[in-house]
Amino acid sequence: MLQSRRDDEIERLVKRLMETLSNLVDKRPGDMEPLYEEFFKKDRSQLLQQPLSGLEEFLGDLDINLIRPLAIVLYHDGENAATSEQRIEFFERSKYLFDLSYQKTGQLLLEDLSMLAEIDANLSV
Repeated sequence: MLQSRRDDEIERLVKRLMETLSNLVDKRPGDMEPLYEEFFKKDRSQLLQQPLSGLEEFLGDLDINLIRPLAIVLYHDGENAATSEQRIEFFERSKYLFDLSYQKTGQLLLEDLSMLAEIDANLSV
C-alpha cells in the first residue's frame, strides 16, 4: 500500500515536471535552472561539476523514475547552452542518465532514441 502511494506520487511529480518542461521549452527556453531544484532537489551547478563517473553516486537519493526526466531536462538545457563547451557538458550528462535510466528501468522510449541521436550527433562534432 505504501509503495503504491509512493509510486502514485512519483508518477504525478513526473507528469507535472513534463508539463512544466513543455511550457518552458515553448515559452522560455533559457530558463531551465529552477527545474533542477524544484523537481530533483539538486543544484544544477553541482550536477555539472560532477565527473560522469561520480554522477550516479551524486544522484543516489533520486528515485529511479526521475532519472529519465532529469536526462530530458539536461538535454533541453544543452540545446539552449550559450557555448559549445556547455552544450557538451549537458549532453554528456544527459546521455549518461538516459543510459542509466535504461539500465535501472529497462525502458527506452522512441523520443529517447531521437534525443540520443541528436546528442550523439552533437558530441561527435
